[in-house]
Amino acid sequence: FTALPKDAEGSVNRKQFKRLLAKSASDMDQFSARVDAELPLFQESLAAGIDALIKLTTLSVDLKEDDDDTSELEDRVEIIMSLKDSLKAAREGTSDFRETVAKLPRMTTEFNRSKRKTVRVLDVLLHELGAGEKFLIESEPNLLALIGK
Repeated sequence: FTALPKDAEGSVNRKQFKRLLAKSASDMDQFSARVDAELPLFQESLAAGIDALIKLTTLSVDLKEDDDDTSELEDRVEIIMSLKDSLKAAREGTSDFRETVAKLPRMTTEFNRSKRKTVRVLDVLLHELGAGEKFLIESEPNLLALIGK
């Protein structure tokens, strides 16, 4: 907003400002629509991926022939813990972005509506990231017990 040209008195051209707000609202609407469309796929993929990783790890324990060789199991548990850390980082970054959008000042009706929609979509995304992270946190003691830690 600070890049808008100003007249001799230092005032911003209202027409240009409203055009910029309309473009910003359009960008937020496109973002919201895209995230909203991708959320069901993300939910399914995240749940299936976590489930598959944990099942693979527990099956590996059952099928393991050499009790002394836990390096492969440790690698799998490390991958799962890395996913937990990645989900936490994604959740924190998304939370910061959500707060930034929520703190934008009220402007035009269109802009305010787009802002509310974006915040709602980010809230759903934050819930999904948090649910995945929580599941992995709850699974961590069991996974560590599998490798004897």
